[in-house]
Amino acid sequence: MAMNILKRVTGVIREIINIDTHIDTDAAERSIRSNVEFKGPNAWILAVAIIIASVGLNVNSIPVIIGAMLISPLMGPIFGLGLGINDIELLKHAGKKSACNGFYKSARLIFLLCNNSAEPE
Repeated sequence: MAMNILKRVTGVIREIINIDTHIDTDAAERSIRSNVEFKGPNAWILAVAIIIASVGLNVNSIPVIIGAMLISPLMGPIFGLGLGINDIELLKHAGKKSACNGFYKSARLIFLLCNNSAEPE
């Protein structure tokens, strides 16, 4: 009797926490592969996030910088790096896109927008 109840409870728990039937892995992989590059809306969102982060750095506002991090589309290449563990070409492609592109554009915009007047704190 107690063993039957235990089997039923474990069966219900396994059914609740089973993610195999709720995730379309093919669609997830297609989505990750398509979001690795900064094209279209991702490029515009990245540009806006860079501008917001630059303003936050200029006015020394931590919440604005965190807000810019939240809206930036940098998770696409990061997910691509994670998926690329099994696919070397995707790993190389996502690594180039995440490291080089994001850092280069951010640094370039900061140098263009920031003035050289330092404020003592």
